[in-house]
Amino acid sequence: MEPFIVSANQLFYQQLVNFEATVSDYATILNFSAEELTETVNDAAFMGWVVKLETVISNHSLEITNFQSLARNGDKGVTTVLTIPAAVVYSTMPTLVAPGIQKRFAAKAAKAKANKLCTVAMQLKMGIAPKTGTGLPTLNPPDIRLAEDAGYVKVMFHKYGHKAANLYRDKGDSKGYGTVPYKTLLTSPFIDKDMPVIGLASLYKYKMVYLDKDIENGSFSGDASINVTGR
Repeated sequence: MEPFIVSANQLFYQQLVNFEATVSDYATILNFSAEELTETVNDAAFMGWVVKLETVISNHSLEITNFQSLARNGDKGVTTVLTIPAAVVYSTMPTLVAPGIQKRFAAKAAKAKANKLCTVAMQLKMGIAPKTGTGLPTLNPPDIRLAEDAGYVKVMFHKYGHKAANLYRDKGDSKGYGTVPYKTLLTSPFIDKDMPVIGLASLYKYKMVYLDKDIENGSFSGDASINVTGR
């Protein structure tokens, strides 16, 4: 995989959206055809739909988990009839594309960078510049990744030369992310041990932004989500 391509699906989708929104500005200079630009738009839209499927399924899985717990254990003071969660309903699929969205994106990026007229500034704007390990490009969002670790959430990211990163968290309690960071992270990974009460399942969402000289620098990452259960 090209070093500038991120692995998380949500972040990859954001890369595609940024690329398709900016590459058209340089289509003539970089010799991109109308067909290539249309393909880029369709690939981004389809990847976005695929990412939303994951969220829909995660939310449904959470509903099923809570339903199973309620059916088996009941809930203090709750005597109402059980309501079975509705079946999963997918949104309308956009224009169908062929397999290999990432390969097509990498090929277009390679084509652009092979052009002598493609400056570093253009690569930065399109989000295809190589990461140098010095903090550049600063507008690239953190590559946040989540994993389950002994019942807790492991939050991982690369600093790429930045001083730190502010981590924001949405606990699924209708309060959202808020305006104050949940944690300021100087190292990776971070183990989040603040879980729901015992037996309660929830969908935790996280996002990050780099922090340099006590100022949030660059763009936020996309949402990264994971199902958690109180322990």
